[in-house]
Amino acid sequence: MRRVLSAILFILIAVFGILYAAGMLPSVESAVGEISVFSMVAGACFLYLALDRLLRRLFLPAMVHLSILVIIFEDNLAVLLDRPEENLINNGVLILCAVLLGIGLSMLFPKHSAYQERSRNHIGSHTVYIDCVTFKKHGVENNMGSTTVRFENVEHFTGGKLDIENNMGSTVVCVPREWRLECNMESNIAALNISSNEFSKDPQAPCLQITGDNNMGSLTVKAV
Repeated sequence: MRRVLSAILFILIAVFGILYAAGMLPSVESAVGEISVFSMVAGACFLYLALDRLLRRLFLPAMVHLSILVIIFEDNLAVLLDRPEENLINNGVLILCAVLLGIGLSMLFPKHSAYQERSRNHIGSHTVYIDCVTFKKHGVENNMGSTTVRFENVEHFTGGKLDIENNMGSTVVCVPREWRLECNMESNIAALNISSNEFSKDPQAPCLQITGDNNMGSLTVKAV
């Protein structure tokens, strides 16, 4: 449900953006200058997305959404702060600072997880090896890095759950093709590549469940 709502919001922003670019949307006068209908709609959507991510401790996408919110209302903020400059801060610098702030907050306040076994990677290259002898639940968090997940002692696998949080990074999960795969990932401005047809369709085959969030990154699940 959350994924559908996020998709609808992004489509709504895109539609109003096209209407705004075509000059079909009016502006509203306020104490801090003109505010276009597009800015109000886009601002409300990005504010919701930022608050939703903050409540779920997804700090990196939350900070990026907030930085976009600042860019949308930059002219109005300049009036509010009594700054004559149209450009309060360079947009590239603002987004970079938002990314760094998101990473820092993610490291200081990691997302609560029901998974006792959890591997984390921040800005680096890392390979996670999961031993199927004891594997039932495992969490993987990747922030602006490159993470590869591999399974060992696969003959002992009887089923398990893998929770992934991928933020502006690349995560590759190598899954034996003899297993069944169930994937329920939420992707936000991200790439999700799953070779579903290459996995077993046998209902008796052990099942790997993959859940989590893919935020502005790339997640690949491939059969090996």
